[in-house]
This record gives sequence, C-alpha cells and structure tokens, in this order.
Amino acid sequence: MSTEIRVSAVAFLRHDGEHRTEVLTVRKRGTELFQFPGGKPEQGESPVDAAVREVHEETGVLLTVASLRPLGRYHAPAANEDGHTVVADVFTTVWTGGTPPPASEIAENRWAPLGTPEVTPDDAAHPLAPLMFRVFPAIAAGIPDLR
Repeated sequence: MSTEIRVSAVAFLRHDGEHRTEVLTVRKRGTELFQFPGGKPEQGESPVDAAVREVHEETGVLLTVASLRPLGRYHAPAANEDGHTVVADVFTTVWTGGTPPPASEIAENRWAPLGTPEVTPDDAAHPLAPLMFRVFPAIAAGIPDLR
C-alpha cells in the first residue's frame, strides 16, 4: 500500500528562441531526478500559496498567486521516497527571464524541452521524476503561444 505525499509544483514555461517550449526543472541535493520546483504545503496553507512559497525558497523567484494558472492535480510514484505516491497540485507560469539560480536544497536547475524526443524517462543526461511524464502532455496540450 502506498502512502500519499501532497505537494504543490510550478511549471515555468519559456520559449527557447527556436520554436520550442522549455520547462524549468530542479534537482534537489543528494538526488538524481529532476522535477518541478515546489514542495509540501505547511499546515493550513493552500496549494497555490504553497507553490508561491516553495518556488521562492528553491529559486529565489517571488511569484504572485495571480501569475499562476492551475493545470490540475496529478498522481505519480514519488521520485525520492520508495513506495509513496505524490499527489501534486500543478500550476504553470510563463517565464521570460533567465535561469533562476538554485537556492535552499536545490543543487541544479535545468530547462527541459517539452514534447521532444530529447526528453525521455531513460534520458541519462536529464533524468526526470515520474510526475513529469504525467504532467508534460497536459502542458503540451494547453501551451500558450510564447512567441
């Protein structure tokens, strides 16, 4: 039996200048898989408020609730906790800046191209958490025109 872990996450979307959309991913210290910035809500905290707080802690970026668009709630095997399922409230935001610096427990930030063969579950250069493969198709289906 799997235990659920509730999280809030933000998919930063940007246009790469070559007609592709990229999504910001982060890798926490001591882990191998890249995932969305985000984390567990504090007691009594709403999913969107948790997303704003966690993104600020992990990237230094101070988003507003108004800048986030709810994408949905997704379930996937937890990336770093065997036998657990992550239940993620995922939000999107369009990003026009550079790569935010890693902060807090984040070791590395990278942009992953969305909807291209370069990003697969077995990509050794950019291994992604299982949640990413549940969410990427939904993002691709509703991408705003970033050009």
